Amino acid sequence: MKRFLYTQILIAGIVLFNVNVIAQDLPYLYKENGEVKIDREKYGEYLRNHPYNNRKHISKAELKAMNKQDRPDLAWEQEFLRTADPKTGRPMSERLWPVLRIMHGNNTNAGAAPGSSTSNKWTERGPNNVGGRTRALLFDPNDNSKKKVWAGGVTGGLWYNNDITSSTSTWVAVNDFWANIAVTCIAFDPVVKNTMYVGTGEGWGGGGTSSRGAGIWKTTNGGSSWTQLTSTTDFYYVNDIVVRNESGTGVVYAGVTRANYKGKFHGNKEGMYRSTNGGNSWSQVMPSTSSSGVYAPADIEIAKDNRIWVGSRNNAFGNGGGSVLYSDNGTTWTATTVVSGGERVELACAPTDSSIVYGIVEKSNKVEEIIRTTNRGTSWLVSSTSSSLTEPSDADTGIPNTDFSRGQAFYDLIAAVSPGNKDTVVVGGIDLFMSTNGGTTWKQISKWSNNNNLRNLTCSQVHADQHQLVFRPGKSNELIVGNDGGVYYCSNLKTSETSNNFSGRNRGYNVTQFYAGAMHSSVGSNSMLAGAQDNGTQRFSSAGMNSTTMATSGDGAFCHIDQSNPTHQSTSYVRNSIYRSTNSGAGFTRFINDLTTGKFINPSDYDDKHNILYSSKTNSTLYRHSNFTGGSVTTSTITITGLTNEASAITASPYSGTTSTVFVGNDNGQLFKVTNASTTPVISNIDASNNVPSGSISCIELGASENEILVTIFNYGTVSVWYTSNGGTSWVSKEGNLPDMPIRWALFNPRNRKEVIVATELGIWATTDISVSSPTWAASNSGLANVRVDMLQYRSSDSLIMVSTHGRGVFTGRFKTPVAPPSGLPVVKFGADKTTICVGESVTFADSSTNNPTSLLWTFTGGTPLTSSIAKPVVTYSTAGSYAVKLKATNANGSDSSTKTAFITVNAAPNAGLSAFSALCTNSPNQVLAGGTPSGGTYFVNGTPATTINPSSLGVGTVTIKYRVQVGSCADSATQSLTINLAPNVTATAVSPVCENGPSFSLANGSPMGGVYSGPGVSAGMFNPVTAGSGTKSLSYKVTGTNNCADSAAFSIVVNAKPNVALSSVGPFCSGSSAITLTNGTPTGGNYSGPGVTGTSFDPSVAGVGTHTIKYIFTSSASCTDSATTSVNVSAGSTASLSPFSPVCADTVFTLSGGSPTGGVYSGPGVSGGVFNANVAGSGVHTIIYTTTSSCGTSSDTRSIAVDSVPTVSVTKSVQDCEGTTFQFNATGAANYAWSPATGLSNATIGNPSLAITSSLTYNLTSSYNNGCSTKDTIVVTALNTPVVTANSDLALCIGDTFQLSASGATNFTWSPTTGLNNSSIANPLGAVATSITYIVTGKDTGKCFGTDTVNVDVKPKSIVTHNTISDVCISSGPLTLAGGTPSGGAYSGPGVSGGVFNPSAAGLGVHSIIYSANEAGKCVANATVTITVLQSPTVVWNMPNTICENEAPLSLVTTPSGGTYMGAGVSGGQFNPTTAGVGFHEITYSVTALGCLATEKREVEVVPASVVSPIQGLNNVTKKGKYNYQVNPINGSGYSWFITGGTVLSSANNVTTVQWGNANNGKIMVVQTNGFGCTDTTELLVNVNALSIGDEVEIGEGIVLYPNPADKTVSLKIDSKHSDDVQIRLFNNSGQQVLDEGSVTQQGEMFEISIAEFSNGLYLLQAEIGNTAYSATLVIKH
Repeated sequence: MKRFLYTQILIAGIVLFNVNVIAQDLPYLYKENGEVKIDREKYGEYLRNHPYNNRKHISKAELKAMNKQDRPDLAWEQEFLRTADPKTGRPMSERLWPVLRIMHGNNTNAGAAPGSSTSNKWTERGPNNVGGRTRALLFDPNDNSKKKVWAGGVTGGLWYNNDITSSTSTWVAVNDFWANIAVTCIAFDPVVKNTMYVGTGEGWGGGGTSSRGAGIWKTTNGGSSWTQLTSTTDFYYVNDIVVRNESGTGVVYAGVTRANYKGKFHGNKEGMYRSTNGGNSWSQVMPSTSSSGVYAPADIEIAKDNRIWVGSRNNAFGNGGGSVLYSDNGTTWTATTVVSGGERVELACAPTDSSIVYGIVEKSNKVEEIIRTTNRGTSWLVSSTSSSLTEPSDADTGIPNTDFSRGQAFYDLIAAVSPGNKDTVVVGGIDLFMSTNGGTTWKQISKWSNNNNLRNLTCSQVHADQHQLVFRPGKSNELIVGNDGGVYYCSNLKTSETSNNFSGRNRGYNVTQFYAGAMHSSVGSNSMLAGAQDNGTQRFSSAGMNSTTMATSGDGAFCHIDQSNPTHQSTSYVRNSIYRSTNSGAGFTRFINDLTTGKFINPSDYDDKHNILYSSKTNSTLYRHSNFTGGSVTTSTITITGLTNEASAITASPYSGTTSTVFVGNDNGQLFKVTNASTTPVISNIDASNNVPSGSISCIELGASENEILVTIFNYGTVSVWYTSNGGTSWVSKEGNLPDMPIRWALFNPRNRKEVIVATELGIWATTDISVSSPTWAASNSGLANVRVDMLQYRSSDSLIMVSTHGRGVFTGRFKTPVAPPSGLPVVKFGADKTTICVGESVTFADSSTNNPTSLLWTFTGGTPLTSSIAKPVVTYSTAGSYAVKLKATNANGSDSSTKTAFITVNAAPNAGLSAFSALCTNSPNQVLAGGTPSGGTYFVNGTPATTINPSSLGVGTVTIKYRVQVGSCADSATQSLTINLAPNVTATAVSPVCENGPSFSLANGSPMGGVYSGPGVSAGMFNPVTAGSGTKSLSYKVTGTNNCADSAAFSIVVNAKPNVALSSVGPFCSGSSAITLTNGTPTGGNYSGPGVTGTSFDPSVAGVGTHTIKYIFTSSASCTDSATTSVNVSAGSTASLSPFSPVCADTVFTLSGGSPTGGVYSGPGVSGGVFNANVAGSGVHTIIYTTTSSCGTSSDTRSIAVDSVPTVSVTKSVQDCEGTTFQFNATGAANYAWSPATGLSNATIGNPSLAITSSLTYNLTSSYNNGCSTKDTIVVTALNTPVVTANSDLALCIGDTFQLSASGATNFTWSPTTGLNNSSIANPLGAVATSITYIVTGKDTGKCFGTDTVNVDVKPKSIVTHNTISDVCISSGPLTLAGGTPSGGAYSGPGVSGGVFNPSAAGLGVHSIIYSANEAGKCVANATVTITVLQSPTVVWNMPNTICENEAPLSLVTTPSGGTYMGAGVSGGQFNPTTAGVGFHEITYSVTALGCLATEKREVEVVPASVVSPIQGLNNVTKKGKYNYQVNPINGSGYSWFITGGTVLSSANNVTTVQWGNANNGKIMVVQTNGFGCTDTTELLVNVNALSIGDEVEIGEGIVLYPNPADKTVSLKIDSKHSDDVQIRLFNNSGQQVLDEGSVTQQGEMFEISIAEFSNGLYLLQAEIGNTAYSATLVIKH
């Protein structure tokens, strides 16, 4: 069950959840009664404000530059948000792995869904020519031709191609049901080349995306079988793998990264993981960065000298990127940062020269540098500073010259060096480049398109985004490329700059990542559209798995095909960039290019009934694209009231009536139903109670009506399937046992709506009964893969289902019970010459029904006539409104009818209105015409069309304005008058200048009088210069006339600035001072005044003691005056004073203060420059004097200061001794002591503490008297190094074994005892002993300090081990449990052995040595070797077709080797009977024994339906040389071939033919019907051909006479009375149609008279049926 799996997976993370989930970065979470819940409103706000939803939208210029190029970061970000578990804030794809283990080998259920059994598999449809993102490429090391290649799609699994050099070679998928198929790297073991490793998880995007991996897979038999290394299941992102030959052992290195988002890690493994035992166990060997975490490998390379090189990327903490590391032993690394701030490095080693390594460095998503070393990394050249190294420049003008990755270096970046030339290097970003001189210059060797300058290049066109480059072994001129378009092969690298040497190798490589799909509506049609990541929208047109063509480029998103009119189709790029085709997809035109609204991959749906496309626009709106099948599309906006986040799912209802109904879901779990969506929308919330949880709605699927709805959700951690049967009044979960994974789409089985299939992260899952409270779900993936499925589409005409996967292309299938259309019935189709008219106009309708209807019945609601039976009726409509049209067509097989609701729109004549216009003035500005209703009409001014009015040009008077509206051919108009009045002529005279500080005055210079003044400083007609300020002031005078027309005149007033007068301070003065001359007023030339002032003289004695004000007045040249004042102080003198001093220590120096007034001078012992130095003054009491001097006299004051003495301390100031010893200090000369730090001291507050020496340290000692005076000393303690001696671990040996001891940590060593040692005075002596012993090693450096360690040597006797022989096994045999070893309880190892079990298929053919290791009690382990021979199982080869028609004869089954038995549906006696098996997929099993081994092989065959041809309709009694029509009932999608004996086909149109018979008496018609599946059926008609009998009487049978012949108005038939049975007379025209009305025959006894006057001249067949016998004759009618 999903909840069970969820619990098991999260149980270990509960503590983490409680700590981190209720966190600031997830503000919508809260706890209620201990349960974590989601606040829907806050969750919606969180999504709206999330950085991923607020990325800068692509501009048109950027779009043009990008064209086909993807924005993988935006696709990943959209996927991250919509699949994130709301309670953890990230996708939880680790929850898939337990599900995958359960699914492995169990991908079917018992329902009718495709993929539910091997007899109803999904069918792969391709594309056959379009690949997908490929990062893993490897030439098979076991292929001597070097043509076989292995490749991995990042979401498409592992594949191989047996001849990459052949353009017709086909890829083969290895296994679609691995626990993970996100393949990113592959490598082989150079020691054992049959061993290969495959890494999973694309670590180049956002954490938590669909391409997260599950570790490493391994093969030991060259790829025949693969197993997942259980030791690597938590390797989420394996960036690279290499295998290095280390002394004959293949040592595996795996570069593993993890992702971090908002502080949460995806995965717990990061670094370089090294395995010396084939992946059974691993150790991390990357060193730590200078910050957090270890270095994260981006690229691993092995040089010719076996040195291993690593280019790093930023680790999960954002550290260590952009570095180059190397190691010669795989465990010790040297790290170099070549480019500061680099984030990723891609490396390439020269295969012919170990000293040369190239690198590409990424920084801030761009290519920052090309680097190269020629001395094994001692130094590096950098392209930005070296003249011999440059960066390639792309010819594409949209790609910067300084960044050939166009900002995607984090994503697409690769380099490789030619195996034949160290200077030939190839690099890839968007395109490919080659240098033949070591990077000095570059040649462009590929182009991704032919836009701008690229069209001038003659190199190959290769898909953009390069991820892998591999040279063909032994071929320096051939290489293969992996990119976002799959795999490409270069046949001649040397000439690739100017030649088309690259070609795609994607035949059968079906790893394309699709987002959406759509199907043509016709039965059996192979026309489909599918939108792909970075591969445009692909157009399918062929059956089976075949090539596609690109309909539109760029990312392909949602696409649609009109199911009523399939000639109209749509595709989309990103957001609201949408295209339309009106010619069945032959060409597309973009009708909207809004790249500022909608999601990156934007949801949309098409209403086939109303021809409207709906797409998501903003958080509260949708786009409505109407008239999709008309001339031009009309786009408008619908507001969805209550919608607070962008729509994530849109469904147009197929059950809507006269207007469109649309269902909308968003990222916050809101659901709305929009009725009248095509006109005036009515919004209703269909989950008002919030039953459906907060999450991103992925699909809204309608069942039998709009009341039955199934809703699915993208997110992890939510209940993802919800059902309502009452239109949303209530909802119930249908989660059942579904695992916790994103559910992306849902589909009801229309023939049994209890059955539902859903698209998931792990393929298709199905339930056979959605109606139960807890449905049981199971994978339905037979023929499919464990792959993410994005969309399901259903075609009602033949029940075909289309599956769009994200990594394995497109698949199709059918529910077991197909929907077969009735055979031969008419299919109603009709149209009209126009569908929108005005009242009183007419419409001409036209019938285009198929299958030859013989009668028609039209019904025209609201029209005249109301009904009609002709093919092209003309109908008039007299009343406005929308009207339905119905057509019923009938033929001999029955009838069909179709009603088009609201098909005809009749518009009433428009009612034009025009609002009145206000009067204007001759000086009014131009006016835009408005006020006309309804909108869209045309304005006329005095009879001339216009959009604006110019009153000045029109002049004084009345103007006539008319507004005309036209709808269709109907028009109406409205008229208004506009008055234009004369405006007054206003003038204003000049005004004289004024001063800035002058008085206000009245303005009176305007004419005519009565106007209003305005401007700076103006108020109520007064001008205030102070308010206005200085300068030239612009004023206005406005006069308004009696007709409200106004005019104004401008004038100015010059306001002269007042002078800037200043008066600086003077004094102070003594009262007896002499008079001074005042010069402190500015500007000069003014006048002084005040007490004691005479002219320019100030006399203090006259002013007297006190503070006086002096004023200075100045007048400028503009006669503007201003003044300034200052205060002057006259005093009689001052008295000095000094504050007391506190006692100080003899080492004190301080600045004296406390003297008043300030500015005096200090003096006394120890005083200099106002500073007192107690040491100079000496101990004792001293007198300080403070003296002040002024113009009024001198004054002084004195104070005493006491100086206390400082202690003199004796202490040892340098100590040296061994670590661990103790030293005794002895400080004297003071009363108090304080040591700092206290580390190691016995007491830090005494003079003689003891010190335990542990490390070198400096101590500070503060010694003081009780008076507070102190002194400081510094003591340096040096701790001499005591060696830390480390010996090797204890040893367990067998008798006779030699051993080696080892010690480290010192320079000189001594071992004791010396027993058995070859040298007891070295670090690593050799030894051999017969009994157990303990050695003690003493290590010492040059000093006096030493250290010791011990080693225990335990010696045991050897065991005796034997093993019985093992019989031969077949390679197809099951695993064999190994036994027969003595003593028991030992362990087995060898090829194909795991856990004591031998797997023949894993070991491979041949003789294998198995080692049994065991030990007796208390003795050493010993080995015994036994051999197992694995024999070859027979290879079964089938010789039978893949498909067979249900009506074909039984097929004899042929296989080699022969002699086996067959089993399966329809199999009996060595034959397969398709009729018995029935339509569908069937599996036939063949079992055969050869060479002692049993082989069982299965083969799938599809039985396709055969359509039964109807009997031939037409005359079987004809005349020689006569022309007759014959037909059979047509079946949609079938073709017909006619074969005639005794006549000639004159014309043939599918199911109808015209035959002219010859002169033979007999003829035969045969028709072969071939249906859409290629199955045939045949029928024939034998025809009697008679000569034309003409005469007065013609005997057409015994006793039956026809006369006359030719005939005019009547013809008689005489039938002898011996014919007593009832008579039925028929008359047929030359086309075989019966034309005789029974009312035209009258009978008198034996005579029958037939009226033929109404028939035209010509040949007819008259037939008289008497009992069971028919008699015929050709009748000539000639009037």
